[in-house]
Amino acid sequence: MARTIDLDPRGKDLVIRFPYDPRVIPVVRSLPGRRWNARDKVWTVSSSSIRETVKALEPFGFLLSPEARGILDGSSSSKGQLGTSPEQESLFAATEVDEEKNGITGANLRAEVATVTVSQLNLRVRSALLDAFPQDLWVSGEILEWDRNSHKRTVYFKIAEREENQARPKAAVTAVLFESRKELLEQRLASSQQPIRLADGVEVRLLVRVDLYPPSGGYQLIVEDIDPIFTLGKMAQNRARILQELDQRNLRERNLNRQIPRLPLRVALITSSGSDAYNDVVNELERSGYRFEVDVFDAHMQGPKLPKTLGLALDRAFADAGRYDAVVLVRGGGSRSDLAWFDNLDLAVRIAEAPLKVLCGIGHHRDVSILDLITTSRKTPTAVGALLVSQVRAAEEALETKGQALATAASRQMEEFKRHLADTVNRLSRESRRTLSWEGQRLTKTLRSVVDSSGRSLVRAHTSTLDRFHRIVRSCSQTLKEARKTSNTQRERLDWERLRPRIHRERTRIDGLARSLLQGTGVVLRAGNQRIESLALRVQARDPERLLRQGFCLLIDDSGKIVHTARNLTREQAVTVKLQDGEAEAKIESVHIHSQNPTPPSDTKRKN
Repeated sequence: MARTIDLDPRGKDLVIRFPYDPRVIPVVRSLPGRRWNARDKVWTVSSSSIRETVKALEPFGFLLSPEARGILDGSSSSKGQLGTSPEQESLFAATEVDEEKNGITGANLRAEVATVTVSQLNLRVRSALLDAFPQDLWVSGEILEWDRNSHKRTVYFKIAEREENQARPKAAVTAVLFESRKELLEQRLASSQQPIRLADGVEVRLLVRVDLYPPSGGYQLIVEDIDPIFTLGKMAQNRARILQELDQRNLRERNLNRQIPRLPLRVALITSSGSDAYNDVVNELERSGYRFEVDVFDAHMQGPKLPKTLGLALDRAFADAGRYDAVVLVRGGGSRSDLAWFDNLDLAVRIAEAPLKVLCGIGHHRDVSILDLITTSRKTPTAVGALLVSQVRAAEEALETKGQALATAASRQMEEFKRHLADTVNRLSRESRRTLSWEGQRLTKTLRSVVDSSGRSLVRAHTSTLDRFHRIVRSCSQTLKEARKTSNTQRERLDWERLRPRIHRERTRIDGLARSLLQGTGVVLRAGNQRIESLALRVQARDPERLLRQGFCLLIDDSGKIVHTARNLTREQAVTVKLQDGEAEAKIESVHIHSQNPTPPSDTKRKN
């Protein structure tokens, strides 16, 4: 919409039309008798106030219609451009008066010197710009100085032209986006299929109106519209160029093909510290119940600082690669233009050559970046956390499956061993009973022999002692009888005194013989007990039940005897194999006799 001052059909009021401009509205409202026509969305002012209206709106580039110009100068032949004829005519008129006073012609003065005020100069320049650019035009370039002013209602920024690989812009111009257009354009960009957010570094194609602000003489572009297709195309071109470079270096799928570790419990998390993306990943890992170890590397995840800070964070994580199983790179929501900062060749090369698996969660359901294409990517930080949890859970389930298989195999082995052990114990038990019976018989014979020998010795000693005692008693009795017959009372008393020591000696000797007999009997009995205990230990050691429990078996021939040597076996002979828990019938297929064989047990009595 052009900025015009027209005369209504009745010729009484001036009609003021202009697109929304917060600078113009206060000026119009200050005009005497101004009125707002809500139906036609125009302002009206009495035509009698045309000079005040022209003077007030002159700095904003309003055009006078021929009818309004006729009222202003009483003529209909004006050029119709506000800020040229009326002011120039007043300027020229003042100049002619001065020329007449000084005797100088106006033509010569204008030819030699043209003196104007600053505002008049700015108006002339502005008029020349409007004549040169009467219509809106498209301008392409890179946005600068937007981020620090984007919070303002009216945003002043720059559109720059930058040559490739050059830090400083080749050229730049100031642009203005007024509040009304700002809200409209941002809503349209945000609601498009691929949302774009205006920010420093974004390449844009803008529909602008060339203008100059007279109070400051500032040349500027007033933004009217934006072409999002141009911006998306530039992003796509940049991404295609980076992918082509990665393909030439054989780096595009290097990290993508790297396997995720089976137990990625040690994680290097690169994100904006304390952001929603950080909380989403950490909460997902904590809810899993697994012991994840997370180290956070802070970085800017959007804007011009992203490539540098993200590169430093990657370098720090890769420098200590032995501490981590994987690197996780996440960020929260944003526009397609925010993702464009990840389309960086240097970042792509670092990640492709990384010594660790890199997982990304920086995109959206409809958008992808270079990093999404060269890494294992999920659309949200929560999804990346879920991927790590599922990997650990899969490893746990695989381990449980192998453990169950191992337990089943071990159980089968144990059952087989138990059966074998039970068979061996039963076989040894039967043979032990036979051997125990045999050893018991031998022990009984030996014990009987010991007892018989001890008893005979004891009887002999007792008999001998009694015989000697009786002999002594008989001898003493005989002596006393003889003494009574041959002596008198005194002699008998003397003889008795003489016999008393002898009797005492004999009694002492008899007591000693009795003690010797008892001691000898004890020695004989103790020796017999020791021999019995030794035999019992031998029997216990050769207990068939014990041997069977140790895994041995007994071989019994058809006559029921235990086979002690291979020489007692013949080919085709039927034998019984006695095990711990049963017996088995077998047939001898072949017999191999070694040069040395253990001596078979003998029933020969041992000497006592």
